[in-house]
Amino acid sequence: MNMLATLSDICSTYELAASNVHAVKNYATNILGGEDDENVEENLRKELVELLLLNEIAGVEFIEEDEEGVEEEAANESDADEQDEFTTSTVEATSSFMAALLHSTMNQHDEAIGHLAKFDFSHRIHPNVWLAATDNSLGKGDSAQLPTSSLEKLSFQPKAYAGNGPLPDDLYRRLCKIFSPSAAFWTESDYQNRGYFSFFEDITTDSKRNPRHLIDDVVVNYLLPRAQAAVPSGNIVGYEFWAHTRPLDANLGHQLHFDTDEALLAQEKKVTHPIVSSVLYLTGNNKGTHENAAAGSTIVFNQTPSSGIATKAYISHTQDRKFMIFPGSCLHGVLPCTRGTASVATTKLDERLTLMFGFWTRRVPDKMKNRRLYGPCGPIPEACENTWVAEICQGYESTKHAARSNNKVFDEVEAQVLPSVSPAWEDISARVKGSTEEKLNIPTALDHRYFVQNAASCFRESLFKKESI
Repeated sequence: MNMLATLSDICSTYELAASNVHAVKNYATNILGGEDDENVEENLRKELVELLLLNEIAGVEFIEEDEEGVEEEAANESDADEQDEFTTSTVEATSSFMAALLHSTMNQHDEAIGHLAKFDFSHRIHPNVWLAATDNSLGKGDSAQLPTSSLEKLSFQPKAYAGNGPLPDDLYRRLCKIFSPSAAFWTESDYQNRGYFSFFEDITTDSKRNPRHLIDDVVVNYLLPRAQAAVPSGNIVGYEFWAHTRPLDANLGHQLHFDTDEALLAQEKKVTHPIVSSVLYLTGNNKGTHENAAAGSTIVFNQTPSSGIATKAYISHTQDRKFMIFPGSCLHGVLPCTRGTASVATTKLDERLTLMFGFWTRRVPDKMKNRRLYGPCGPIPEACENTWVAEICQGYESTKHAARSNNKVFDEVEAQVLPSVSPAWEDISARVKGSTEEKLNIPTALDHRYFVQNAASCFRESLFKKESI
């Protein structure tokens, strides 16, 4: 994303690209769709059109059949149009999708519809959810009223510990340093090039008395009591953690997904979740307000793999030191940054830095056939080979390290139910009908599932596809 332009400027550029490449493709395919010409110069001209205009400019490929394919087609007496010999335009698809995404980010949802109509979508995140994610008009726990029977019954309502958060200053500062964007963690883990990875640690009587490292200290003394309080009947025996960093004011959000035991899902096709999922916001908005919405808000839907379509979306605005918890079975993700209208050419941008924790009532690694470093629920690497591990272990080497007393902190931080919006999804199927042109392929690298086909079932179905979240 261009760091020097506004969202509106970038969106206009994508719209122009989509329009121009559509015209180029139609022009080129009309030339190639004409009668064969014996003239050598004409054949060269068509080859130039195919290679330059279609392949290089429009991102279109000619589907050339082998002899077996030709014979099969003849046998089937296919009457497909010659236009079907060309793939859909990747350039037009990317440009149209980005235009729809940026219009949605700017709350220009009517303008987005024309671009969404080029794809096979039936639902999108409701415009009011996008608005609430960038607006502080909703108070804590505010929600549109719906009949109780229509809501997915969650084990508890998503809530947050905001203000100064649950962590004491020294632990918070250490986390910010160890996971800062320039820290060793990101290079040593090969974060930019690696798929999803996390770490799993047991919660034992001994680890509660003597935390093994900084993350242990943070969890057992400050985060675990809050997670356990939300599900008093659940016996939490371990936690999974992972980290994300995104450029503030220059990111496209994070794909909607479910937190699952990915190993068990792959091995036995069983869908399981942590009993509590959570986000600890380290950096991204130090003002304590919603003014810095550019970082992107977390959205949690009252939708699980076994439920129907969500009726409500909870909004968690980014705020430094905030700790947010929600039922681990809920669909969730992060909306794109809002960026604003001013140029940021002379501004040093911070990062939206978060630590995620999943609290489990079973020891996840027990059923893993192949547990590996920097894989899902992997072990923490050796400190001698990883600087960041040495940093989190510093000060915790002694088995006599005394656990902190968190009673004072716990009493001072009150949980607030997240504001929510209903409805959560908008059915746009009637608004995108009518186009007779072939639907464009959704650019998978950009698809964060803010726009989907069949919001009630597509997310569960996606669990059984080979995708990295």
